[in-house]
Amino acid sequence: MKLDKNQLLASLKESYRDVFDETSRRVGITPKPIDRLIESTGGGEMVAAMIGITGAGVRVTTSIIADKPVVTGAYATAYAALLEKTQDDETALFGEFADTLTEAALTKTGVAALSVTPAQVMEGQNFKNMPSNKSAVTSFSMPFELPEGMLYINMSIHA
Repeated sequence: MKLDKNQLLASLKESYRDVFDETSRRVGITPKPIDRLIESTGGGEMVAAMIGITGAGVRVTTSIIADKPVVTGAYATAYAALLEKTQDDETALFGEFADTLTEAALTKTGVAALSVTPAQVMEGQNFKNMPSNKSAVTSFSMPFELPEGMLYINMSIHA
């Protein structure tokens, strides 16, 4: 069964937004979605989790990129407490956050034929999302403002 790329994109976008909002509110933080399209400017220390989603005739690449203070600050501390974990390794915790967010978003879409690769987490400076310009690839970016910085959910669907 091949999925319609545009329907999947719309469903995943809504699901990621809802799940991130729900998770944030559970830890006592209200993210501010930025409605206009902005790119990660690449300034300062950042952490990125890359996740692959495959199945049903599609390949999806997801990156969740955050300013380092988001990964080490109050949001991360509250998220670790929610999971009843210590925050010994913020980068690993961010990878777990990205995996959990992705699994919950996929569950919310109701598409059972998709599987997720574990997050590959990178830490560094000047990360920038560069969507593909190929016609077979559809991309989107959802930026969120948090008290400690920005978080971006980026996705490209190859069908």
